[in-house]
Amino acid sequence: MERLGIALGSGLSPTDIVESVRLSEKADYESAWIVEGHGGEQFSILTACALATRRIRLGTAISSVFMRSAPTIAMAAACLDHFSGGRFVLGLGSSHKVQVQAEHGVHYSDPVTR
Repeated sequence: MERLGIALGSGLSPTDIVESVRLSEKADYESAWIVEGHGGEQFSILTACALATRRIRLGTAISSVFMRSAPTIAMAAACLDHFSGGRFVLGLGSSHKVQVQAEHGVHYSDPVTR
């Protein structure tokens, strides 16, 4: 059987994302990945998805290491993993300079040193 996942984010309301993930689970998708950037806060949306579903794996695509401290990411991931019953996958990344600096006002440095 094919393993299918779906990525959702910008352009959809948090309610629409939760409903899309619920329908994706019903259609036997294996995973749903929530992007963060121009939309809502991904950990909150993924928690709502976790409470609305039972089987589909839920992940961040990606959570930027420039936007939150390591302990804040760890706490959010642990809570989400709890509410999802172990279905959460944490995807980390650097995002990109335009979003980090222009939209969030955070200095974008070499991601390897972050």
